[in-house]
Amino acid sequence: TLHRGESGTLSPAVSGSHRLTAVGKGNNGASYPAAMVAFGVASSLVGSNSVWKYLDDGSDQGTGWIAPGFDDSGWAAGPAPLGYCTTTSGSGGRFPITTNSYGADDRNKYPTTYYRQSFQVNGASSYTNVQLRVQRDDGVVIYLNGAEVYRNNINGGIPLYTDYATANAEDGGTTTFTANLPPSLFQEGV
Repeated sequence: TLHRGESGTLSPAVSGSHRLTAVGKGNNGASYPAAMVAFGVASSLVGSNSVWKYLDDGSDQGTGWIAPGFDDSGWAAGPAPLGYCTTTSGSGGRFPITTNSYGADDRNKYPTTYYRQSFQVNGASSYTNVQLRVQRDDGVVIYLNGAEVYRNNINGGIPLYTDYATANAEDGGTTTFTANLPPSLFQEGV
């Protein structure tokens, strides 16, 4: 029971869409129904420390690698975060659990490392808001089901494996960038 001016917590907060109905009581003791409230509880499609496939050998994968059915069985796998970041200062940076190779010469690094992740989507049509969160050093282009959904610090057009970021990231990869994605890009299942 909550009284005017009080708040409460719904627990456990199960992911998905929910409806809350309440009955109020007036000063005279009469009951009246309050308006129904619809709300959603966020869920993570790709969890922290999830295992990703990656290719960090400096090769040209063209554009075929972005297709959902691409065979990445020959790629390495490791838990996130992945990358090169060597600092945890700034806004939420983390040391990588999986460190990628940038090649034999640290003065002539591979410009591109490829990452892939599969995840299960149930009730795809019920998603109303999808938020992407990414840390990058120095640039990133992200695809979902073969369609580009996010680009940061990379020139326009189809990126080549020899392309570098448009500028060095001043944050050392510690800033988390967010973007809202269209839920219509999700497909039921994997």
